[in-house]
Amino acid sequence: MVYLVEKRLRKLYGIFDNAMIAQQYVSDNKLERDNFYFLTELGMDYVNRITYVDGKCVYNNVPFWTSDLSDILEHYDEHEVKSVLDGSGSKDPEVISKERFISEYNNMCNKIAKIDGRPGQIMYNIAVGNEFIALFREECILTDFDSVESSPDDMYVKLAGVIGMIQTGSFREARHALSKMLQTPGFTDAFLTEARITKYIDMLAAADVIDYATVDEFAYTAHASK
Repeated sequence: MVYLVEKRLRKLYGIFDNAMIAQQYVSDNKLERDNFYFLTELGMDYVNRITYVDGKCVYNNVPFWTSDLSDILEHYDEHEVKSVLDGSGSKDPEVISKERFISEYNNMCNKIAKIDGRPGQIMYNIAVGNEFIALFREECILTDFDSVESSPDDMYVKLAGVIGMIQTGSFREARHALSKMLQTPGFTDAFLTEARITKYIDMLAAADVIDYATVDEFAYTAHASK
């Protein structure tokens, strides 16, 4: 999208699909091109931080954000809204204000509206996957690894495969891998605790929008070579 803004008054004249249409608008209306800014979106997405509402994981969850949230908004103080930084460490949990909740609601509406069929579902998962990794990195940045037995090298070895799955939007596969890791002796540590991994599994499960094919819907068949 291109936003046509008058320089002196900072007045928005219009929103156009591309720069060519915006320039044609200026020409057709006999306006001076030098008097306007042609602004484009930076492509930075709003990072969703709300993870649990009243004990239920709602992270990027389409059914939750498309439901009637009027009760939560009307009686916000009566609900428990928790951030991804849920206070499981030594610090208090991050406060999610009502204003932040409304901002995330508006952001979710915009993202959900762009889902178009199964390819759109996959692109949605990929976008959420990159957001998820940003939140994971934030938890890493806020951790003093000198005080835990887990080193960044150890974490990379443990999570490299899972991170690849998340980046491709393969949340179902990532959840399965994380669940198996939880059952592996010695996998958890002072950072990758059972509680933290369970939170990641919950978040991936809530955010997964892909409509997986059933046996009747399979379009391709892969046979093992003999």
